[in-house]
Amino acid sequence: MAELARQQGVPDEALRIEATSMTTLENAAHCRRDFGFDRIVVVSCPAHVYRCEQLFGRHFAEVRGVPSRRGPRRAHLKLFVRESALAVWYG
Repeated sequence: MAELARQQGVPDEALRIEATSMTTLENAAHCRRDFGFDRIVVVSCPAHVYRCEQLFGRHFAEVRGVPSRRGPRRAHLKLFVRESALAVWYG
């Protein structure tokens, strides 16, 4: 995702990358701890954006989820089903 942002003209100093988490919820907690911002923009695949907004919302005052480019249709459907189930699980 960082490379895509760079290709779109986002300067390196504007990017923050957290690479130690194993789950989306850990990613949100680590970003809050490591970067200390109150607001965040999270870029993820279209099927994952809703859950990102929900989980990052537990740690940030303002969250904006931005979908990346769509992948193959079959993969998109599989991710949508998985993310729907996980959205219910995480509540």
